[in-house]
Amino acid sequence: EINAEAATNLAEDVSYKLRQMISTIALHSEMMKKSRVDGSDVNTALMLADTSPVVGACAATYAPIGDEKLCCQVESLLNVADFALIPQSYVFSTLPTVSVEWITDEKSLNNNSNISVNLQNYYTKVARAILNLRKKPKEIAVEDLTTNTRIGPIFPNLFNLAVLVLNDDNLNALNVPAKKPLQSNVLDMVDALCSNPCSLDTNIQQQFQRLFPVMVSNILGNGSLADKMVTILTKITRTWPSFIAIGKGILFDYLSQGTKERLTAPMIKCVLALGRQALVECLGEHLDHLDEC
Repeated sequence: EINAEAATNLAEDVSYKLRQMISTIALHSEMMKKSRVDGSDVNTALMLADTSPVVGACAATYAPIGDEKLCCQVESLLNVADFALIPQSYVFSTLPTVSVEWITDEKSLNNNSNISVNLQNYYTKVARAILNLRKKPKEIAVEDLTTNTRIGPIFPNLFNLAVLVLNDDNLNALNVPAKKPLQSNVLDMVDALCSNPCSLDTNIQQQFQRLFPVMVSNILGNGSLADKMVTILTKITRTWPSFIAIGKGILFDYLSQGTKERLTAPMIKCVLALGRQALVECLGEHLDHLDEC
């Protein structure tokens, strides 16, 4: 037994649902040019509302009584406990749908709030595809990042993602089991961004200053992705020549503070990624210092 307040609230809710269903049925009947409503209209409205089946609902059945064949409705009694304990499975037949979003955002990069909702949704979906270890979603995302010229405002977000994933300490803290495949996907993303036509018009200097040391650290560790990172660094410095000065500052400072053992083959690869001129300057400015150590 329920109290008066609960009954009132329940009645209001039921009344609203009934009015909503009647409105849907009326609209459907009007569109179908029907002059009368039958049970199929109710079923159609329930199907369009994606309403779950009600356990115990069934068509009315009748049974003959006596010699005169009088018919009366048979009341179905259900064992609620049995229905609750037995798993019920229902299959809904739905048509496949396709969602298409046009990205037209060309706002400033200085404030993330200037990024449109569609572009934010795009970033979320692309990030999930890149971090997905399945091959096909990643390939589709990389292909779009290479050619989509409307994604300039989220370049910093994508580079921040690269910095996060390429840092082994971050992945260790998150207990990520498959680090190398994940980092390989992110490098493919960075490669795609460097190939994007709008990359030349995008200011990512701050992101590069964070990304460069992370990649150099991985290269000096001579990991399995070292060669791939050298290739990406070379492409970055060719795409944004102004970053060569940033890279030289970081590498030359690292060399000047250590011994000659720091001038290793991986370090030479890092310097070569900045161009031959950078290598000449490196040897000219720091070789004497290294010999004295």
